[in-house]
Amino acid sequence: MRLRRARGIDLPTLARAAKVADLPPARLQSAGRYLGTSLVDGDVRVTSQGLAPRSMARISLSDEGLDVIRLAGSFRIPVGDLRSGRTSPDFQGQRLAAPGALVVRWEHGEHVLDTGFRLESAKSIKGLKKPQEHPEKQLTELHRDWARTIGKIARQK
Repeated sequence: MRLRRARGIDLPTLARAAKVADLPPARLQSAGRYLGTSLVDGDVRVTSQGLAPRSMARISLSDEGLDVIRLAGSFRIPVGDLRSGRTSPDFQGQRLAAPGALVVRWEHGEHVLDTGFRLESAKSIKGLKKPQEHPEKQLTELHRDWARTIGKIARQK
């Protein structure tokens, strides 16, 4: 799958993420790389609202939503807008090395969007004694844990 084009669609203003010191208590937190956001219908990469630049990010999932903290522009996906989470071996037409991407589906205004992340921290994985024991397996499990937790939150609304 190749993305057809990138464009600045007419998105409503994004919800602002809280400052790091003011983030609500997190269910999950990870460091990672924000890969971008695309429309679900039409595979169009979104460039408006500061969603275009790939960048390092800190993501925090709470009962209020998913906070994406990054220098290129922080934002919050309110819990009521979350639709699902999944893991994927590719994102925006590019194949990724294992563990692939965490893809968060959400609704904003009249648009359904997919936002991709590559998580880098395995701190929240329970049951593994040493972070370096099996780093690829840990990251795969971390992506799956995020996808399951987001899916559970989305179904509870």
